[in-house]
Amino acid sequence: MEIHPAGQAPCTVCEPGWLISLCADVRMRHYWDGLPRINLAAGQAWCTGAESDAVCWVETGLLATVFADAQGRERVHHFHSAAHWLTPPFGLPAQDWRIEAQVPSRLLVMDARQLDEAKLLDKRVHDWMLQALMAERQRLIQREHQWLMFSAAERYLKVLQEAPGWLEQVPQHRLASYLGVTDVALSRIRRRLKTGH
Repeated sequence: MEIHPAGQAPCTVCEPGWLISLCADVRMRHYWDGLPRINLAAGQAWCTGAESDAVCWVETGLLATVFADAQGRERVHHFHSAAHWLTPPFGLPAQDWRIEAQVPSRLLVMDARQLDEAKLLDKRVHDWMLQALMAERQRLIQREHQWLMFSAAERYLKVLQEAPGWLEQVPQHRLASYLGVTDVALSRIRRRLKTGH
């Protein structure tokens, strides 16, 4: 039962110890341990159209939500590290996005039926899940607003401050896409910061 990420701060609702508290009940612990897990290799995508109503808890690893435009150009919209919930984008055609593991990752996946079963075992599940998903959505919206105000170098420094582990885990072209710059521009930013200019 791993709930602490290496890098980015965990879900604000799910800490401290929400999972430990939830699983203190033997029935809920048995249920949680029995939920399906998906292991993804680096570069492998999760979520097909059939799974688009699922919710998942990132137990280990790091994932990216990647969008593609009409010309096939891809853009990393968000990263999702361990100890975060994530849901597929709603209302978008399946071919326009994917959720891709950046490093070997393990996800606990809950569909609507499994979530209903959890609610029957413990009424707190519904409130926790709703609050956690709302908090995660708020985090992503806040990040988007900040990104609009920051220069590319400031965005890079923000990643250094909040999730330095990504620099070793994420391929440069994915990190550049997340920052909204080209690979060449990201290399220049790194060089300038190293030389102090």
